[in-house]
Amino acid sequence: MLEKLLTIRNFGSHKPQKKNTEIVVYNYNKEEFKTLLSVENGSKIKLDSAQGIWISQPVKNDRGKSQLFRFNDTESTLELLKDDLELLVDATILDFYPVNDENIVISLLTIQSDYYLILLNPTTKIVKIIDSGNDFWATYVDSNENIFAIKQNSYIYRFDNAGSSPSIFKVPKESYTLGTGKITILFNEDNRVILNDYGWFNNDDGFTSFEAFFRSPVFVTTNNYNGYAPYEWQHPEIMAETNDERLWYRSYRGLAWFQPETGQWCMFTNANSNIVKDKAGNLWIMYENDLYMLPASETRAKDD
Repeated sequence: MLEKLLTIRNFGSHKPQKKNTEIVVYNYNKEEFKTLLSVENGSKIKLDSAQGIWISQPVKNDRGKSQLFRFNDTESTLELLKDDLELLVDATILDFYPVNDENIVISLLTIQSDYYLILLNPTTKIVKIIDSGNDFWATYVDSNENIFAIKQNSYIYRFDNAGSSPSIFKVPKESYTLGTGKITILFNEDNRVILNDYGWFNNDDGFTSFEAFFRSPVFVTTNNYNGYAPYEWQHPEIMAETNDERLWYRSYRGLAWFQPETGQWCMFTNANSNIVKDKAGNLWIMYENDLYMLPASETRAKDD
């Protein structure tokens, strides 16, 4: 059964400029839009628990470098983050994630070509070095404020919210060479860590009970840049889980969902969009400058 999407509004007047991307807030209850600011294309945007906005933005005249900012909602300005060790000066921000009201975890490459994973208090500017020498290209934080960092698409490190007590999960190697795409993870309410379409493991002391998923051939695409392997089997990005236990993915081919209980896959739309789940359980996507919502009533659990 095809789910019905509700069209909210056309973004024709909000198309990004050639060199910038606009951050626009939509008030669903008032059906109003508010443009907050404009940032460089390629910027990463994340929210903290208080809905504060954090942005890493490429340096205009040096695309290899980037800076980290916190949005001041009162002044409608960006505040540049600095640290007491000056590791952020002329650095490349690989990824970041707000941990709690006090700290933010940052993975970076310094101007001296050194990799660091750090914990920064933006108010005091005090840095704690969690790790050095490992190229962690993605960071996450679970509901218990544990810090997760992904290394070389093969290892997932977990630290506590103070950046201590590391545990390591090794991603199972595939027996074929068609797998492409970086690992993305999602934490669900059953205390599981879901890895793309690889499977899941328990977010416990021993990372126990890894369960593999049955992958879908719908993500097999042609590869025009590699004559040796003309096809690739992409790992889609895990984006959300709904109350009916479906997992929602983003891929080159579009958005798809997977029902682990039955092993069923479904290509939902060819839109190449992020999927955002709000507190009410609604799913939001963008397609051709339109904003769509899939109501939570369409994805409620069978018992509801």
